[in-house]
Amino acid sequence: MQKYYFFKSTCHLNNVTGQSHAELRTDESGYLEHILRCLKRIHGIWTNNPIDIDVRQALKIHRKRVLKGCVIVFNSHNTNLWKMAEDLGATCSSRADASSVAHVVAINARTKNDLLALKNKFLVCPEWIEAASYLWEKQPEHKFSIFN
Repeated sequence: MQKYYFFKSTCHLNNVTGQSHAELRTDESGYLEHILRCLKRIHGIWTNNPIDIDVRQALKIHRKRVLKGCVIVFNSHNTNLWKMAEDLGATCSSRADASSVAHVVAINARTKNDLLALKNKFLVCPEWIEAASYLWEKQPEHKFSIFN
């Protein structure tokens, strides 16, 4: 994931060379379109809820759906990633339970938990969680495999 600089002033502030997306009149990789879809889903949660909720609650509800149902094992206790995954709706653990684990987050395949991932589990790098958080959407595991 690269940082997104739409306005010229943002490029200048961050010492980025070249033209901004606004100057080029492009939306590199459809990021603005993606955000619009995300905002529409959040708006739907907010407007279709039978009880009057604050839009901040609608944001939390949407975030909790991103990795809902994912059981993730970490090969090291990275509290930032762990919290990020839980905020996205995942269940996190440091112990591998073969029947419920769907994903193992690792930097390389050296531990027992990492090897568990080779048995019909996803072995992904930490960027998988970061990308899901950044894009507010579960990302394809094959793009974040540590074997890539």
